Amino acid sequence: MDYLLEPYNARYDELLRKLIAERRFSYLKFDEALEFFCNTITEALGVERVGIWELNATETELKAVVQWSASDGVAQSKFVLGAGQADKYLQSIKGNIQLSFDDAMNDPRCSELAQSYIPKYGITSMLDCPINDINRMIGVLCIEHVGPKRSWTKEEQNFAGSIASLIALAFENRERIKAEAETSRQTKRLQFYRNLVSDWQWQTDVNHDVIEVLGHDLDIGRDYQEVWNRPIWELDWITPVDTTWDDLKSNFDKRQKLDSIIISMKLGGGEIIYSELSGRPIFDENDKFSGYWGVAKNITEKLQRENELQSILKIHSNAARLAKVGSWVWDEVKGRITYCSPELADIYGITPEELIERTVAFNLPEDTVRDPGVPPYEKDLSWVHPDDREHYRKVVERAHQMATGYETVTRIVRDDGSIRVLHELAEPVFSDDGRFVATTGVLIDMTDTETRKNELKRSREQLANLMDNIPGALYRVKNDENWTPIYKSAGFDELFGFKSPGDEGPAAARLEYQNVLRDADMENVKEKVAQAIKNGSPYEFEYPVFREGATEPVWLFERGRPILNADGEYELEGVLIDVTEKHAAQEALIQSQRMDAVGQLTGGIAHDFNNLLAVVLGNLELLRDELHDPLHTDFVDTAITATLRGSDLTKKMLNFAQQARLEPAALDLNENILGVQSWINRTLPQNISIRTKLSPDLWEIMVDHSSTESLILNLILNARDAMPQGGDLTIETANKTIDADIIEAPNETLLHGDYVVLSVSDTGHGIPRDILDRIFEPFFTTKATGRGTGLGLAMIRGFIKQSGGTVHVYSEQDIGTTFKIYFRASKHEPAPNLLKAQPETKDALTGVKILLAEDDIQVAKVIAMILERLGSSVTLAANGDEALKIFQTDPDFSLLLTDIVMPGELMGTHLAKALRDIRRDLPVIFMSGYADEAMVHGNGLRPDDIKLSKPVSRADLVQSIQEVLKLGGVT
Repeated sequence: MDYLLEPYNARYDELLRKLIAERRFSYLKFDEALEFFCNTITEALGVERVGIWELNATETELKAVVQWSASDGVAQSKFVLGAGQADKYLQSIKGNIQLSFDDAMNDPRCSELAQSYIPKYGITSMLDCPINDINRMIGVLCIEHVGPKRSWTKEEQNFAGSIASLIALAFENRERIKAEAETSRQTKRLQFYRNLVSDWQWQTDVNHDVIEVLGHDLDIGRDYQEVWNRPIWELDWITPVDTTWDDLKSNFDKRQKLDSIIISMKLGGGEIIYSELSGRPIFDENDKFSGYWGVAKNITEKLQRENELQSILKIHSNAARLAKVGSWVWDEVKGRITYCSPELADIYGITPEELIERTVAFNLPEDTVRDPGVPPYEKDLSWVHPDDREHYRKVVERAHQMATGYETVTRIVRDDGSIRVLHELAEPVFSDDGRFVATTGVLIDMTDTETRKNELKRSREQLANLMDNIPGALYRVKNDENWTPIYKSAGFDELFGFKSPGDEGPAAARLEYQNVLRDADMENVKEKVAQAIKNGSPYEFEYPVFREGATEPVWLFERGRPILNADGEYELEGVLIDVTEKHAAQEALIQSQRMDAVGQLTGGIAHDFNNLLAVVLGNLELLRDELHDPLHTDFVDTAITATLRGSDLTKKMLNFAQQARLEPAALDLNENILGVQSWINRTLPQNISIRTKLSPDLWEIMVDHSSTESLILNLILNARDAMPQGGDLTIETANKTIDADIIEAPNETLLHGDYVVLSVSDTGHGIPRDILDRIFEPFFTTKATGRGTGLGLAMIRGFIKQSGGTVHVYSEQDIGTTFKIYFRASKHEPAPNLLKAQPETKDALTGVKILLAEDDIQVAKVIAMILERLGSSVTLAANGDEALKIFQTDPDFSLLLTDIVMPGELMGTHLAKALRDIRRDLPVIFMSGYADEAMVHGNGLRPDDIKLSKPVSRADLVQSIQEVLKLGGVT
C-alpha cells in the first residue's frame, strides 16, 4: 500500500514502532485486541469514535465488530450496513483505497449514511481504511470525528493505514485460532478411528489350533510360528487376566462370541504387555463350524494410562479436597449447572444439591432482542457481589460469543453475608459435530490468600517506607562489572548522585561508579569485596564520592557482606551512611590541633626572642646615655627603633598564638573606624570607593585599641588587594543579640549574648572555595612573594578569639567577600587613662630597693644596670626559689620585679604569693615574654599588679615602678 511509504509524523512513527516492537495486541484475545486498537486511535488522533467493521464473503454488507466511544468505552452493537443502506460507500471502499471525508454529511459517497447513521452519532468527518488479508479486503477501520469539521493530514492518514494493517493481523490470528481448533477436532477424530484398528488378526481351525497370525510389524520378541497349530491356552507365556483358561475353553467349545478378553503376554525380553482379544466363530456355506476368526489389540499403554488416570484422579480429588478447589459443569443448552463438586458447594456454604438447584439461568422474554452469539437467557448473578456483577457478566458473555474459556477473579456474597474472593477458570466443551455445548471450570477460594497478600503488601510498604527513610541507604547488587542493582532504597541514587533509569532511558540504569569514585578508591573497594568473598566475611570501608556538579565530595561509610543466591552466584548487600560531617569534624580537629601546636611553638619562640630583645634594648638605652656625638646617637636610636619593631613583630606573633598581652579599654568602634577612614582614603587607589554604614547607637566594646585598629587596617588592605581593577569597599557596624549558642564555624561556638558586629565587604574576585578553610592559617598567602607574610588574618583571628568574639567569612568567586567580626558588647565605663610617661631623671628611683627575680642573666644585668643608674638598689635572684630565700633573710624591699616563667619550684606568681604571705603589702611588677601567662599560672595576682611584656623600654619600666609605688603608698 503506497500510503505506508509516506513519511510519518515523528509522534505517530514512535507510537507505531512501540506497537510493533511490543506486539501487545498479539497476546490479547480478538475482541480485546480490537478494543486496544480503538482506544489507541482515539488517544493518538483525538477522535470520539472508532469502528471496526467486517465485510461478508459476498462483499454485500458490513457488520460492526466493535464500535468504540472515547467517553463511553466499547459498544458491540453488531450494526449491519447492507444493500440500500450504504451502496455508494460500499462501492467506494471496495476499491481498496483509503477514504478521507472532511465533510461527511455532504460527501456524495456517504449520501445513504447521511440519512441516519451519520447524524445519529453527530459525525462530521471520517477517515476509513480497508482491512485486507492476503487474498481480499475483509473489513474497514472507520475513524469518526465528532465536532467541528476536520481535515485529515497526510501523517494521520498514513498512521490510520498502518493501524489498519495491524488490525488485519488480529483478524488473521482469529481465523488461525479457529483453524487450529478445527484441526484439533479432526485430529481427535482420526485418532479415534486409528485406535479402532487392531494390532493382530488371528484364526483357528475346528480344533482351536491357531493356524494364522497377522501383525508381524509389532515386535513381541517371539516367532509367531510358536503359536501355530497349537491352542492358545497351551502357550505358557500367555495368561488370561480377567478370566481362566477353563472358562475360555468353554466359550470356544460353545462357539460363543469372544469380546474384550484381556490376556498378558511375556515377551522374549521378559517384558509383559497386555492385549485385548475379540473373536467370532466361523461357519462355512453348509453352516458347519470351521474355527474362529478374531483380532487382538495391544492395550498396555491404555491400561497404564487408565491406572495413571485413576491415580491422578485420586490425587486431584485429594488435592481439590485439601486445597478447597471446586469444579463444575455448566450446560449451555439447558442453561444451568449440571455438576458441582463437594468442594465447590463448601465454598458457597451450601450442599451440592442446593447449589445445582439454585444455579439456573432465567429465560428471557420472547421479544427480547439479543445480539448473535449471546445465549437466550440471563445467568443468575445473585451470588456475585453487586460491585462485580457487570464485569462478570461481560467476561462470561464474551467467552460464550467466542466459544472460548475465560479466567476472572470475582467476589461472591454467601447466605450468611460473608464475602469470599474466588479465582474462576473455565474451558469450553464441544460436541462431536463441533457445537459449543458446555463450559467446565474450577473455582479457587482466594479469600485467605488475598487477605495475606494485602497484609504482606502493607508490611512491605511499611518496610519500604522504613528503609527509604533511614539515614543513608540499603542495597543489594549483583557482583558483576557494574554492580547492577537488585534492590536499592530511596537514598541510594541520591548519595551517589545517580540519575534514575527513567531520566535518560535504559542506558541511565547502568551505575557508572567510576565517574564518581577515584581510581584508587575503586581499586580499594574491589580488592576488599574480593577478599570478603574469598573469606566469606563482611567488608567495610570509607571513600569520598565526587557527585556531578558538587564542589565538595560526600564521604560514605559502607558495610556489607557477600551472599549466595539461588543460582549459586554471589551478590552483595549492605548499608551506606553519609559520614561527611564526621570527616569535616575530624578535619576541623586536626586543624585545631595544628593551630594549637603552631601557637605553642610561636609562643615559645616569642618568649625567648623577647628576652633577647630585652637585652639588646636595655644595652642600647644604656649606651645612648653615654654618647655625646649626634651621629653616634642617631645610630643607637636607629638600633632602638629596629629593636622596638622586632618587639612589635613578636607581639603580632603572640596575637596569632592568642598569647599576646592585651590592654582592653572601652572603645566606640564607630569613632575608631572614622579615625582610620580619615587617613586610609589617601592610601587607597582612586578606582576603589569606600562607604560606611555605621549604627548610630552602637554599643561600646572592651578591646585592645591598637589591635583593633590593626585589625581594621588589615581587612581594608586585604579588600584593596582583592580589587585590583577597582570596586566598592563597605564598612558596616551593627548591634546583634544572640539568643542561644550557635556554631559559626567548625569547632567555633558563638555564645549567646550581646555583640557588636563589624562587617567589611568588597566586590573583588572572591576567595576560591578550595582555600577558604585555609585563609586563617599562619604564613598562608596567595599574594606574590614579598607582598605578604600570611600572618594578617591569623593575627586577626587570634586577637578576636582572645577578646571573646569570633570572625566569619562569606565569599563568592567573582562576586566578593565579607568579613564579619563579632565583638562582645561591654556595659563597663571607659577605663581610666594610664599615667602618661614622665621623662625619667637620674634620681627618678632614688632610695627604691628592688628585688629582681629573672632567670636570664643577661636580661637581669641590663635591668639592674638601668635601675641602678636611676638611683635604685637592686638585688638579683636567678629564680623564684633563690628570691624567696633572700626575702626571708631581708624582707625590707620596696617592690618585687619578677619574671613569670623561671626554673625551680616557684614561678613568678607563686613567688609573689609566697612573699606576700610574709609581707602582705609588698608591691609586685610581673614581666613575661608571653601574653596571659600570669592569668594561666597565677593565683597570686592582685588587680593593682602591673604586667609588662618583654622587651620593656626604660620609660615603661620607670613609669610602672613609679605607678606601683605610688599606689602602694611609697613616695
